Amino acid sequence: MIVAGRIRHPELAERALAEGKTDFVGIGRAQLADPEWVAKARDGRADQIRLCVGIVQDCRRAEGIVNCTIHAGTGREAEWGPTRRAATKRRVVVAGGGPGGLEAARVAAESGHAVVLHERTDVLGGQLRIAAAGPTREELLDFVYYLERELRRLGVEIRLGSEARTDAVLADEPDFVICATGSTPEPPAFPIAGGAHVVTVWDLLGGKVDDVGSRALVVDDGSGFWHGISAAEYLAERGAEIAAVASRSIAHAEELAHNFGARAIPLESLAEELGLAIPHESVANVHRRLGANGVRVRVLTTVAQVDGPTISLVEGFAGERSETTADLVVVRTRLRANDELVRELEGAGPALALIGDASAPRRLNHAVLDANLAVKHFDEGRLGSAANALA
Repeated sequence: MIVAGRIRHPELAERALAEGKTDFVGIGRAQLADPEWVAKARDGRADQIRLCVGIVQDCRRAEGIVNCTIHAGTGREAEWGPTRRAATKRRVVVAGGGPGGLEAARVAAESGHAVVLHERTDVLGGQLRIAAAGPTREELLDFVYYLERELRRLGVEIRLGSEARTDAVLADEPDFVICATGSTPEPPAFPIAGGAHVVTVWDLLGGKVDDVGSRALVVDDGSGFWHGISAAEYLAERGAEIAAVASRSIAHAEELAHNFGARAIPLESLAEELGLAIPHESVANVHRRLGANGVRVRVLTTVAQVDGPTISLVEGFAGERSETTADLVVVRTRLRANDELVRELEGAGPALALIGDASAPRRLNHAVLDANLAVKHFDEGRLGSAANALA
């Protein structure tokens, strides 16, 4: 008998074998995340394994191209070849300790460079820590923990509480600066008045909202990704009697019973538009959880304004107007790239790269790929100024 599926840790595989639960253990996605999984397990280097985080976003595709969100080399082996150390050791400064910055620092150190990483807060992980705050999403932090361990093993100088300002960066006399300074949520696009309690998804999941009230509305951008869903589940876990999740602009939740989960709604009442960007392996469970929490979805609806607890809505193609109330409105707003540092460093001397959200707000796989390409292009002599940073 061969057992496979979500066996990430060597110790779990060994226990299954030792207890006679199986004859063999099959490792699939875990080896997409780390092709050296078996060798590291065999050699007692389990702490160096890049653990699969199970988000199924790049490792299964209908067209047969297999990649990995957290391992950019997967699917690019023939193009990239084996990892090579740079011909000349250089000094590299990375601005930002989010996933893109951490990966860039790791890859640069693996290439043999002396690396310094600046992170303005006192903890590494950036927006990945916010994403991991959503219920069922905590495994995302395994990627942060792996990168942090690797940076320390490789001798990267990590400076927490250190904002990468131009003078501080240039004081290190870098040959190469990687700007992974992330992005900032923009304010909501609708008018807010009357002391309304309106926050962003990043505020909520980042732990900046102390009182969620008893009624909440979550306004999404229609992308169908995890932002609105995680916000709704986060609110429900904290006892909000009303939660909302957005789809195609906005979704609305009806009253939850005081006994949480006692009054479920039929799953068919949840719009199919909900979770369009979430892998089908996950979306059914998402719908089930939201249904059990009493969440109802209102699609093709936008917020016209929020005045105190009153929310004015514009619904459907006909633009019908209605109102609802909530103690808290949580909005998934657009993100603005934080690219000021690379602009200030233009022409200052070092080669420059702009990666991740600082280049254009996107997803985790883009930040990881950007980081690898930036170091690869630098080692190949293909980088100069910010204008051609990732050309």
